[in-house]
Amino acid sequence: MDIGEYFTLRGVLLWTVNDFPAYGNLSRCVVKGYQACPICGDDTPSHRLKNGHKICYIGHRKWLAINHQYRRQCAAFNGKLEYGTPPEPLNEEEVLHIVEDINYIWGSKNGGSVGENDGDRVCWKKKSKFFDLKY
Repeated sequence: MDIGEYFTLRGVLLWTVNDFPAYGNLSRCVVKGYQACPICGDDTPSHRLKNGHKICYIGHRKWLAINHQYRRQCAAFNGKLEYGTPPEPLNEEEVLHIVEDINYIWGSKNGGSVGENDGDRVCWKKKSKFFDLKY
């Protein structure tokens, strides 16, 4: 390559190491509140504590192995056995289908997002810029 010769430089984001709130910032997914699990979405097992006034997520023992001892420990958790199986995570095409109709309006009083499929949107409030990158 000669000095002064032009070339196309391409960058690649291989991976990121971050915590759960940073995951929400990168993916534009809500990671707090009643539907905080990006995999469970509307089926997130959450409820509000009576005295603490905080949202807690008790029903996530379904992610453990079927024969794990915590699934049978009712008294240590919410008083119920956990028989459920974890849901399948959405693939990239399903996520793109959900977020492509979201129109983000800056300064809007309803959280900024307006879309036709708000009921199907699970936890995303805005389409991430990562969808616009050329891979």
